[in-house]
Amino acid sequence: MGLLGVLIPLLVIILFVLLIPCFIVGFWRKRPLLAFIVASLVMFLSLIAPTIIKTFQAMLIYGEGDPQLMAGAISESIVGAILLMVFCLPLLWAFQWFILRRHRKKLPKKDVDRTFS
Repeated sequence: MGLLGVLIPLLVIILFVLLIPCFIVGFWRKRPLLAFIVASLVMFLSLIAPTIIKTFQAMLIYGEGDPQLMAGAISESIVGAILLMVFCLPLLWAFQWFILRRHRKKLPKKDVDRTFS
């Protein structure tokens, strides 16, 4: 398994982690703060849930007597949460800003002139 075998699953995971929240933010423009919160929770759960599932599977197979295995899985989920906060949330915020800016209702020039006079 070379570099391509590692990159393809990583790209698929990133695509799904970012694609679904971007749809939430993009289509739910009336309440942007709520949309951002829901999308960030979806991202958080999609990054944390696989490591928690892996921890429980390891506990099922090897028993609860291996604290090193559990600590490794917990550290993976913490790294996932940090990656979410550092990389994914700013990308999601920038996407939401772009969508809201693009779909903002524009006033005609005569209404703008009337507003400032």
